[in-house]
Amino acid sequence: MGKVCKKILLGVSLVSSVMPVSSFACSDLVGLENKIAQSNAPMDKIMVSSSSRLGYGLNPLSYHNTDTVRLFEKYLGRPATAKFIAAEIRESMKVADNINSRSVKIAEDIYPNTYGINMTQRMLIYRELAKAADPLQDYHPHLKYSGEVFKAMVARKHHAAITVQRYNIGEVLSDFWFNHFNVAVNGSSLNRLFGPDYELALRKNTCKTFYDMLLASAKHPAMNVFLDNNRNSKKIVNKSGAVVADVNENYGREVIELHTIGSGPIHHFDANGNPVYAYYQKEVYEAARVLTGWNMQLPKADGSGQVAFFFNDARNDTGKKVFDKLFQPVSGKVTIGAGQQEAERFLKLLAMHPLTKRNICTKLGAHLMGFKPPQTLVNKCVAAYGTVGNLPKMYEAYLVSDEFWSPNTLMAGFKTPFEWTSSMLRALGFANKYALIENEKFLVGTSNSMASSMGFQLYSFGPPTGYPVGLLDWASPQYVNGSIAAAFKASPYLQVSFNGKKDLALEKFVSNLPGSSSQDKANRQFDMVTKNIVPVFAGVDPSVLKNKLVLGLTTGKEDKLGKEKLPLRTIVVQSVSSGYFYKK
Repeated sequence: MGKVCKKILLGVSLVSSVMPVSSFACSDLVGLENKIAQSNAPMDKIMVSSSSRLGYGLNPLSYHNTDTVRLFEKYLGRPATAKFIAAEIRESMKVADNINSRSVKIAEDIYPNTYGINMTQRMLIYRELAKAADPLQDYHPHLKYSGEVFKAMVARKHHAAITVQRYNIGEVLSDFWFNHFNVAVNGSSLNRLFGPDYELALRKNTCKTFYDMLLASAKHPAMNVFLDNNRNSKKIVNKSGAVVADVNENYGREVIELHTIGSGPIHHFDANGNPVYAYYQKEVYEAARVLTGWNMQLPKADGSGQVAFFFNDARNDTGKKVFDKLFQPVSGKVTIGAGQQEAERFLKLLAMHPLTKRNICTKLGAHLMGFKPPQTLVNKCVAAYGTVGNLPKMYEAYLVSDEFWSPNTLMAGFKTPFEWTSSMLRALGFANKYALIENEKFLVGTSNSMASSMGFQLYSFGPPTGYPVGLLDWASPQYVNGSIAAAFKASPYLQVSFNGKKDLALEKFVSNLPGSSSQDKANRQFDMVTKNIVPVFAGVDPSVLKNKLVLGLTTGKEDKLGKEKLPLRTIVVQSVSSGYFYKK
């Protein structure tokens, strides 16, 4: 495979070719420090909750932790502490449409010639490898390659979530938009090749408008393949009278029901029990007709050309498409004609729809907060939406609001398994170490298997709805049991720092503790736990942990999970698999 890749990629710069670069701040979040300072919640609770909503949890071994916030509040006052938190959030928001270059490099180092190149280059590699395939010998190098592209995509995501030191708004928003415009990347070889570019195409629109985001998704080959719009065509009959192409409703239906207005034909029932329609069923068929001809092109047999959106006039239905009900709240009865521009006008009208505004704002709030947001907050987002969805203003409507920082909403949401796994590994110090490639392979492999055991596989959700969000969706025995097993598996690799010396893994640290008496060892271990673990969990009473620790050491009680006499590992597991740690 190496010779094939070198031949195709000669002279190509890997990482720079796929990295969007922001030229402006996504949002200045004016007034953020005031909203934080005015909250009645303790500052450590604010830090814990916001780091899980706008990132993947705290890293207790950096200055970005609750110890720092408590010291700030004690010696500098609440306004200065709020300003410190707000500054950190703003720094992350400035680069929300960027991608972490280190995570891209790691993905490339582990799986060469995958994430760091574009989908056209991947397609050419795939084709060359397919020539050498031998089904009789069960030899399929092209399928293996597409699988490695998918693994690289997963590895980059896990690495970026775990290792970025502070707030990580770009990755959080990328999670939201990819899930909203969901594509099951692992569902086909083509989409494994297209997946990284699809994620980046959405990310480049993070700080633009919802219409820009919708259009980027609609035109991308990954969405084209996933929802069968590459098969969507006007009716074509061959010479023998057989239908060789026809209208396919899949994408036309989902772009209405999922991506925009978010409703089935019956939106609600009136006081008399009569259905109130958002649109008529026949308008789904009309939407599909509008989007006929929205196809993709692939490189030619000689390697020329590229993977890209392609409007195929020969497959476009040129007849009039009439929408009697769908656009009543926008512009009344609408007729859409032929061609790409008319299809883009159709998408823009969807982006302008009042139901789209409310659907997107509700889902955005649920993603950020981990539960369905208060209606007052949704209304603020809808007001900020504007005509076609001013995304920076919509983010600001949530982040610079009283409700977002209210004691009643902080730590009231529920993390997805991916968010929990990332925050657990960050809490155990994985963000600070594992700089070598071999260890980072372990890191991304472990984190992915952990999230999968809890029922969550990145980029692999089959239904176009995307993964659900919230307590009722994830509070299950599989989630809880999986989290306990994951925490226990990761705890021996916990990194701790003792007296300024080199960081040590937990088990090695414990074995090197000086002191002969159990009480002395218990106190020393407790100091380590409180300095490195407990700051992550505001609301956990340190005295409870200390009593457990001392009791375990002095009585020699065995750890039921690890069957060892030192209870420290159990305490760590209990902390990160507690009900409090599931929240954000």
